[in-house]
Amino acid sequence: MALSIEETYDEELINSFYADKFIYNGVKRDGVQTGFREHPAIHYLLCSIDGKKAGFFIAVESSEIDWEMHACLMKWATPHSRTLAQMAIDWVWERGPIRITVPVVSRSTVNFCKRLGFEIEGVRRNGAMIDGMLRDVTFLGLLKWDSSPI
Repeated sequence: MALSIEETYDEELINSFYADKFIYNGVKRDGVQTGFREHPAIHYLLCSIDGKKAGFFIAVESSEIDWEMHACLMKWATPHSRTLAQMAIDWVWERGPIRITVPVVSRSTVNFCKRLGFEIEGVRRNGAMIDGMLRDVTFLGLLKWDSSPI
């Protein structure tokens, strides 16, 4: 099984993934338009499984040391999501930041991120509106190395 990640700025392709019901339901927020955004700090990492396009990760340069990540993978790609996520994380590490932050609404996604080594750093209560209901947003972080005192 061949898994790959490559940077893309194909607006039509990215928007076709956002149109997928599984992805859309995972990323929708009331009052926030989903879709491709052109910005020098936003990187779209196209995921492929055996040459078939499986979705993408978004890596956003929040600062020199901190990048934010989001996942938009097709439902059929779920069995490979952990490996693809690790590939995306490695791609980010190669660009120099020392931490990655992930904002999450879904409890299952929190657990998924924890299995990748992320730690819960805080919760923004009522931080997102989804289908007219306020939802908490959990922030998880992953450090490239732990420099905290022992």
